[in-house]
Amino acid sequence: EVSDAQAECEALRRLVKLKTRELKNVRRLAQEVLLQRSDVETFLLSSLHHVRKETEREELLSGRGQKGGDSLPPLSGRLDIKDLAWEDRERVLRLLFARINNQANQAVFA
Repeated sequence: EVSDAQAECEALRRLVKLKTRELKNVRRLAQEVLLQRSDVETFLLSSLHHVRKETEREELLSGRGQKGGDSLPPLSGRLDIKDLAWEDRERVLRLLFARINNQANQAVFA
């Protein structure tokens, strides 16, 4: 009976070690996902800002920005994709994917 208890205890220790290793791996993967998400969010905000600046510059050059009718809110506020026209949203997404692909290519060649 004592040897059975010792064998069960040893089996449980191995199981705990296995679960601990598995938990460390899951935590590492979760951290990796968070970092990637953070990178994508940074790219998206950067792309939004870039397209917003381009749109404002185009409005100023075309004279629409002076009329005050159809222009976007100033850049100092929060950037929201809902404020952009569909073609500007498309530009944001194209820029975002270009930056993501560029980073992926740099990672492959690094």
